[in-house]
Amino acid sequence: KLGSLVSEEDLNDGRVYPPIPKIHDVTVKIAADLAKHLYATKKAWNYPEPDDKEEFIRMQLYDTSYEYFGPKIWQWPEQHSTARTVPSVDENISLQS
Repeated sequence: KLGSLVSEEDLNDGRVYPPIPKIHDVTVKIAADLAKHLYATKKAWNYPEPDDKEEFIRMQLYDTSYEYFGPKIWQWPEQHSTARTVPSVDENISLQS
């Protein structure tokens, strides 16, 4: 199966295996073929047999992406980003009298 996943472009680039960025998809396809073989030879242990073995395997995969835990940052509209002038303490006292 692995040999069938190498494209002509990969071969022209001198690769005998699929490139690393495709490793995730290649692994799933090989695992799906293995699952088909196991069900065909009655050696599978997960029943009922999934209709779409490739999708079933994708649902079981560990997610290696990380959630960002830093602060959320928003872009503020320009009209709300300017500083306002605040009267000094002396001006505030004179305004209240």
